[in-house]
Amino acid sequence: MHKLNPTDWDWLLLKTDYLLFRFDITVWFEKFNSSLLTEVLIISYFSYYVLPTLSAVIFYFILKQTNAYENLRRFIFTLIIGWYAAFIFYAVLPAAGPDITFPQHYTTGLKGLSPLTNYYLETVTTYLKTSEVRNTFPSMHFAIILMINFFAFKWSKKYFWFCTLPLGTGLAIATLYLRQHYLIDLAGSVFIAWFSIWAGRKILKY
Repeated sequence: MHKLNPTDWDWLLLKTDYLLFRFDITVWFEKFNSSLLTEVLIISYFSYYVLPTLSAVIFYFILKQTNAYENLRRFIFTLIIGWYAAFIFYAVLPAAGPDITFPQHYTTGLKGLSPLTNYYLETVTTYLKTSEVRNTFPSMHFAIILMINFFAFKWSKKYFWFCTLPLGTGLAIATLYLRQHYLIDLAGSVFIAWFSIWAGRKILKY
């Protein structure tokens, strides 16, 4: 991303958090830092990689709707719009995230209960510090989960209440607790989710 725009805008995102919300929520979450909570929130954070596929399978195969194919098409198309829309923001407003840009703001590190979790945290931190990945604003983890929750609520209340809503809530907290995003990133995610659903409806006419 730095090849398109070599300037990082983390300072602006953090300043916007202070301007709109009056505090840095990633620092505020530090008072709740514990190995157990880190472990739980890592699982929630990882639901981003599972829920899109799981939801597609449930919407198409499990619910057995008469228009299952059309619904699956709408679902996938909406997520694709979201990813492309987010890429525009990543190119215009690249940022590395609070943990990478402002490590001096934190007095404690993040540790989980399992070796696998700790390995993941160390590996991701090392990778982000040495890479040119700049995908902070908006948080696509949260935007995708918002879109999944929209369709889950629309087509399966049980799936929504017992799966996507709890995991989505945990993921939203995880993005901040794990210091991957600023609070304004989640606000941007709401716009991306809304725009993707709106554009999908307009294009596919449903």
